[in-house]
Amino acid sequence: MHPLWAGGVGYALLSSSLLVLIPVCVVGGLLVGPAISCMMDALFRSYRDAPRGWWENYCKGMKQNWKASLLPGVVFSLALGIELFFGMVLFSGEGMPGIGTMAVFSGRAADPVHAVYCVLAAGGIV
Repeated sequence: MHPLWAGGVGYALLSSSLLVLIPVCVVGGLLVGPAISCMMDALFRSYRDAPRGWWENYCKGMKQNWKASLLPGVVFSLALGIELFFGMVLFSGEGMPGIGTMAVFSGRAADPVHAVYCVLAAGGIV
């Protein structure tokens, strides 16, 4: 990700502040979303044997996709930042997290095998 995003998320994790994390993720997503979109566009153009070089394809992708990639960049940056923050909160606690916390944090509570593993891991069995 972008160094601004990584530094801001690192500061938010060290200071345990969601008030820092949310604006940093929004700004980072606004910067990273178009960059990743243009990178993928240039990559797919090269797969189709576009006549131009990679930089021209990247710039053309930026002109075509930058507006549409702002919202997905912010959403995915927020999702990643919040997951990192909650992971830090989960593993920096003084006690062992509960079974429900492990199942919710894993994000795969709908997957029965993974849910059973989380329950066993939370109980110290696995």
